[in-house]
Amino acid sequence: MEENKHIKLLYQRYLDDICTEEEMNSFLDLMEQDHPQVRELMELTWEEQEQEYTIKVRERNQINTGPTGKRSILKMTVLLSVAATLVLILGGLYLLKPGFVQDIFKESNQQVLTGPGEYKQVNLTDGTKIWLSPNSKLVYPYRFKDGNRAINFTGEAFFEVKHDPSHPFLITTGRVNTTVLGTSFNIAAYKATPTVRVTLLKGKVVVAIENKKLQILPCEQANVNISSEVISKIAFPEAAVFLNQRTGLFIYKGNLLSHVVNDLENHYNVTIKLDPKLMNKHFYGNLNMDRPILETLTKLCLITEIRMMKSGERYKLSP
Repeated sequence: MEENKHIKLLYQRYLDDICTEEEMNSFLDLMEQDHPQVRELMELTWEEQEQEYTIKVRERNQINTGPTGKRSILKMTVLLSVAATLVLILGGLYLLKPGFVQDIFKESNQQVLTGPGEYKQVNLTDGTKIWLSPNSKLVYPYRFKDGNRAINFTGEAFFEVKHDPSHPFLITTGRVNTTVLGTSFNIAAYKATPTVRVTLLKGKVVVAIENKKLQILPCEQANVNISSEVISKIAFPEAAVFLNQRTGLFIYKGNLLSHVVNDLENHYNVTIKLDPKLMNKHFYGNLNMDRPILETLTKLCLITEIRMMKSGERYKLSP
């Protein structure tokens, strides 16, 4: 009895589109099992929809006058009613067919985009958490099926992948694949940049392009040159900085100004021309890249004592 009440409540929440993620997963499991009570509830819903449709058509018929018009509309009403009934019945049978839900989610993908200066966090159904940086795109299935944990991604993001030794997590960024079992790392893979960078905080990651693979360990960074298909790695002891960068706080400890400008261009989707005399200048300080571009550039110029000029959507930094 309690189970019946629970299923009925769950079904109503599904119709009202107010299910939590856990409730949605429970309801989808019941549909996949072809649960008899769920079938009955859905059939009742289809009957109610058919009755409502018939009533609305009859009301519209009453507006028309004249015997010819009435006969014509009545005939059309009957045809539409029969067609609607067939669609509902056949659609219902197909919907309740075993494996239907799997087919839907196999084809259905979710997509998350971020704009300039915009940061978003995405929580996947397997427990994985992703912090998207600006100008990024994430494509992933609503639910991972058959242990297949695979997503597509461009831009930059910080990942905390849920540990699951039996089901590796695969991230595809163009021609580069990153495979993990459960770990924390950052990927920078902007389309305008010829290199994909994978920086590992903890765990173990395998980075590959075509038939070339490279494994990296904590506090190491893999660099993949897309055109030459060369993978290399370097020690990256400051890997923990990505914990702050995932929310927009960039901490620079003597980085070249050209490196800072590259980060600004990627995160704000702007063009910044750096005077050649500033190429070897170093920057010490923090920048909040979730703030407007002018605010961030103004702070950079004040700290480094340089000048900024703006022309349209282009910026120029000079001594």
